[in-house]
Amino acid sequence: MSTWRSKALACVAFTAVVSGCGLLGGDDDPTSSPNTSAVELDPIRIQHGDQFVELARASVAGSTTDELAIQLDEVVSGFGIEQDVPQNAGVSFVDGLFTVVSASPGTAIDTERLVDDVDDARKGGDSVINVNLIELPAAVNNAEAGDKADELNDRLQDGILFSAAGEFAALGRNTIGEATTVSFNGDVWEVDVAWEILAPEIEALFPLVGDPGGEATFSVVYDDNGVGTVEVIPGDSAMVCCDSRAETQIERALTRDVQFVTLRLTEADPEHGVAWAESLGIVEKVASFTTSYTPGQDRVKNIRRIGDLTQGVVLRPGEVFSLNDHVGRRTTENGFFPAGTIVNGHLVDSVGGGISQYATTLFNAAFFAGLEYDAYQSHSIYFSRYPYGREATISWPAPHLKIRNPTPHSV
Repeated sequence: MSTWRSKALACVAFTAVVSGCGLLGGDDDPTSSPNTSAVELDPIRIQHGDQFVELARASVAGSTTDELAIQLDEVVSGFGIEQDVPQNAGVSFVDGLFTVVSASPGTAIDTERLVDDVDDARKGGDSVINVNLIELPAAVNNAEAGDKADELNDRLQDGILFSAAGEFAALGRNTIGEATTVSFNGDVWEVDVAWEILAPEIEALFPLVGDPGGEATFSVVYDDNGVGTVEVIPGDSAMVCCDSRAETQIERALTRDVQFVTLRLTEADPEHGVAWAESLGIVEKVASFTTSYTPGQDRVKNIRRIGDLTQGVVLRPGEVFSLNDHVGRRTTENGFFPAGTIVNGHLVDSVGGGISQYATTLFNAAFFAGLEYDAYQSHSIYFSRYPYGREATISWPAPHLKIRNPTPHSV
């Protein structure tokens, strides 16, 4: 390192002239002549180890102190003298405690002494000058770092207590300490925590706090030509623990007396949000099937009800959809009506009657989509509105209709 400035060198000629009278005659003696000689002093030698540079005294004779400092900077820079920056004492978390990282002094060229020595030399002092190094103390010593380590250990002795939505839980000393960095900047200690490390640990303290949000769904939108396009409908945002502003609160708790850190919930995408829905790759219609019914009947209400309950179901690769498991027992409380149902080959009224037509329609759509069946059963009576041999019934608790997705794509 060097603190010298850069200027043009100043050079001043210095010459000593000695004259006198001839011994054998006066000034008019034709055998005598003026005797003039230049007296040159030894050069100034600047040395470090086995390296040296010699400066003509004339090159430094008229230089000011500042100019001399610039000249000497150019000289010593060629020596390649290693200089070290002092390292402040620090604080680090090791084996469960904040501990001191020892300071180390630095070294630098003794600039002031070098300038003084050269200044003396050009005034007639010693012409051989050694470049000396001085020790530079660290700005923060071990005792000061020790005080900070003790303070942090006291504050973090029992970890930190957190509050979220009225619930309280503590995070231990080791977890927080290992995510904490302590540094000395300017003239103050700074304590920083890595939020990306602490966030999942804090979230795990409050598994029941927050709202998972709503799952994204799919909708088919038809244009004027009857062409349908699949659209993703976002669900409600999730509210999760915790807002990243807690990072500042944790740092404050490590530097001052704080009873507990209050956490705020933050808005987030639900687990099954838009990104999840788009990743399923549901983008187009792969099959459809239509059956007809007479409007205005209670059985039609049941068909609409079960359609509403199953609309938007996502069948991922390898998954099985059970119609009975998904809808549950058909009851009036669940929105179903009494209507005609085949029981032992006879048509009688029961709650949910008519939904076998829905089962048959779904069975055929799945058939043309290339899906498979883990369980199904045909009607005991044939209905002409269904394709012969390709239909299915449903009842509670059996028979079942179970459809498997053998494809690599969601449906």
